[in-house]
Parts: sequence; C-alpha cells; structure tokens
Amino acid sequence: MATTTAPARWQRVQTSPDPAPSPSPAPAPPPVRAPGPSPIYDQLAREWAAAGRTMPGRPDSEWRRLTLYPAPSDDPLGVTGAAPPRRGWLYDRHPA
Repeated sequence: MATTTAPARWQRVQTSPDPAPSPSPAPAPPPVRAPGPSPIYDQLAREWAAAGRTMPGRPDSEWRRLTLYPAPSDDPLGVTGAAPPRRGWLYDRHPA
C-alpha cells in the first residue's frame, strides 16, 4: 500500500469533561392545566354527534353493522370448495 505525504484532513481532538455545573435552581416546570371541561372539544363533540360521526369512547354503529354478517362470497351461487379438474382437448393431448 502506498503512503502519502499529504497532511491529514482531520485530527482526533481530546475533549475535557465539562466543569462541574454551579448549583443553580432548576427551572420551574410549566404549569399543568387541570383536567376538566374543554369548550372547544365539547363543541366539536356535539357537532360530530349531531352529524352522526364516530366519537371516541362511543360505540361505532357503522362498524357494528358491517361486522354483523359474514363477508359476501365471490361465487354468485355461494358454493365453496376446490374447482374441478380441467379437461379438454388440450389437456388430453398434453398431460402434465
């Protein structure tokens, strides 16, 4: 492997640990809003309920209606099971 005489592009620099922080009072946490009625949420909930939309914490009538019955089948006759083997002139001349 060839060596080069070009100067290094970067160097590792030894860092010193941060000096001990001076004992200063910790910042006060932001005030926490007490849980209670929220006029914006209450108004939105009333509007959604009036429009018949799904509400958090309430049963979803559309989902209940959709899951009441099984999914429809692709077969118009409702017959399930394996398809019969295919037979015909091509199959008879070229068996697999």
